Amino acid sequence: MPEVVNSLSFVLFARDFGESDKIVTLFSRSRGKQRAIAKGAKRSVKRFLNALEPCNLLETSLVLSTRQGGLDRIDSCCIKETFPGIRSCYNRFLSATLACELLDLWLKDLDPHPGLFGLLNWHLTEMNRREQPGRMAIIFAVRTLSLVGYGGQLGRCIKCNSELHGRGIQLKPEQGGFLCGSCWSGEPVGKNIFAAGAARSLAFFQDAPYESLSRLRLSPDLMLQCWNIVSVLHSVFLQRTPKSFQMVSRVRESFFSSAGSEVKGAGYGNSRASNSN
Repeated sequence: MPEVVNSLSFVLFARDFGESDKIVTLFSRSRGKQRAIAKGAKRSVKRFLNALEPCNLLETSLVLSTRQGGLDRIDSCCIKETFPGIRSCYNRFLSATLACELLDLWLKDLDPHPGLFGLLNWHLTEMNRREQPGRMAIIFAVRTLSLVGYGGQLGRCIKCNSELHGRGIQLKPEQGGFLCGSCWSGEPVGKNIFAAGAARSLAFFQDAPYESLSRLRLSPDLMLQCWNIVSVLHSVFLQRTPKSFQMVSRVRESFFSSAGSEVKGAGYGNSRASNSN
């Protein structure tokens, strides 16, 4: 008989497959990221009603495929948490699905990563409590880089190791860090010039315990600089620009404002704003 595996999983994405099925990208602590088929999900109201929406936390029962490379099948699922506060605000939902897209892009199939599972759970829980979407997206993005091995050195100059200061530090994305004003002086300026406060903020967000992260609040201008840095780093290391980053650029004024968590909306659970599939 086929093996059945039970796990607690987040829904990263779901897409239609054929006339009645859905392919669902799940992320669990024990199995990592995987894609599974939900047979009849487009027709079965009783079995899958609202369960396969992005960001939902489910208790899933999977029937493992007996064919190499075949899709596992979702036999049943039970909703554990839907994070309703996320779905009442476009910017909060965008921040949440941005996190899902980054995990989908960075993670290999069936490669467990408890650290990222915990980070996603924290991110969605805080967003459900009406945290500022832009700030939370920055924290998630910089901690993801660290957890997947691209954290780099953000608080000090990568050349002379001095503490960063002033408003003229240069991001060297391929090296995952910054040159201080003295070390990049005389080089072509380019576009990657930032204030040292942005780099120091990212270094704090990268390493501080979760319970300490709320201590640092950023102005909209500093949030935007931090976001520009982490978005460049992700795009360089992934060698592509995530779709959700493009969505952020369209709403950046509200996304990084103090009122960003109050942009009302409804029905975002069916949105594909940042689906990378």
